[in-house]
Amino acid sequence: MNEKEIKPKNYLKIIIIICLIIVIGFVFINKKDKKIKIEENKPINIKFEDQVSNHILFENLMIFEKEKEFYFSGKATNLTSNTLITSPITITFQDKNGNVLATMTSYIGEKLNPNESKGLSALTNVDLKNTKKVLISIKVQV
Repeated sequence: MNEKEIKPKNYLKIIIIICLIIVIGFVFINKKDKKIKIEENKPINIKFEDQVSNHILFENLMIFEKEKEFYFSGKATNLTSNTLITSPITITFQDKNGNVLATMTSYIGEKLNPNESKGLSALTNVDLKNTKKVLISIKVQV
C-alpha cells in the first residue's frame, strides 16, 4: 500500500488548523465592519454665534447628533433688571441659502429673573447637518 493514509492524529491537527483560519477570518471581518459603521455615523457638533432676542441673551448654541437624532442646546440669560414673563422659544434652522430645515420649540419656564440663566434644549429626527444659521425668537412681558 503506497497510498498515504491520514492517521487519526492528523485529523485532529487539520481540524484545529481549519478552526484557527475561520476564527482569524471572522475577527478581521468584524474589525472591518466596525470601522465602516463608525465612519457612517460620524457625529456632528455645530456651534453658532450668540444672539439677543427681547433682552434675552442666547449663548452656547449648538447642534449635535446622536444615533440619528439631532439635539439643540444653549443657554438663555435675562439681560435686564426686571423679571421677564416668557413664552415658548421658537428655534428656526436654516441652510446656507436661507431655506428652513426645521422649526422647533423649547421652553425655559414661565419667568426669567434678572440676570438669571436657564438651559434650553430641543430634539428632532430631522437631519440638521446642513444648518448654517439658527434664528431664535421669544416673546416676553415685563
